[in-house]
Amino acid sequence: MSAMNHLPKGVAAEIAAKLAELQGISSDADMAERLGITRPHWSFIKTGRRRISYRAMKRAAAIFPELYPIVMRDLIGEPKPEAAA
Repeated sequence: MSAMNHLPKGVAAEIAAKLAELQGISSDADMAERLGITRPHWSFIKTGRRRISYRAMKRAAAIFPELYPIVMRDLIGEPKPEAAA
């Protein structure tokens, strides 16, 4: 995995959505600082203009363990659970 730069598009989008949810009322600048990236980079990730890198995801998961199930589901090839109707 050392050569992996970015996560698959669907996984990256799901992680970005979860991070945006976890951001809560924090500013984009505060969230970017926590993730170790710039505010514009976080904004691009949050809005889907860029995918989160594998390195940034590892830092994010260390701060927000809620991300691990998303990554693990992708690694073992399980489909994304559908929301309850």
